[in-house]
Amino acid sequence: MQTNPILPSHLGRFKAQLQERRIALRQEIASELSAPEREEYAALADQVLDSGDASLADVLADVHIAEVQRDVDEVRDIEAALKRIEQGSYGMCVDCGRPIESRRLEVQPTATRCLEDQDKYERAHGRPPSL
Repeated sequence: MQTNPILPSHLGRFKAQLQERRIALRQEIASELSAPEREEYAALADQVLDSGDASLADVLADVHIAEVQRDVDEVRDIEAALKRIEQGSYGMCVDCGRPIESRRLEVQPTATRCLEDQDKYERAHGRPPSL
């Protein structure tokens, strides 16, 4: 495995960006879980006039749950990236051990693979839930 070429100043910037995003996501999750929409879905389900109304209520609830799950998954990815920063392995590809391109980390700071290995992974396994 190669040593991490990320400059400490850049590493600090990535860490701050990840921490800010984690805070924002936690606030979103808390807001979503306490949102009045949940009550509206239940009220809609209680007032079901036909199967179309029931289907709409189910779809709305499923979308809400999927949004929360997406945010929770992103928080997990951020926590893992912050752990890699603390361990000194942030920015290194988990498959080949080479540095992940800086441009890739700028766009996807939770990336665990270089572009080449990410492409291989996606072709072999389909698109993962997170990059």
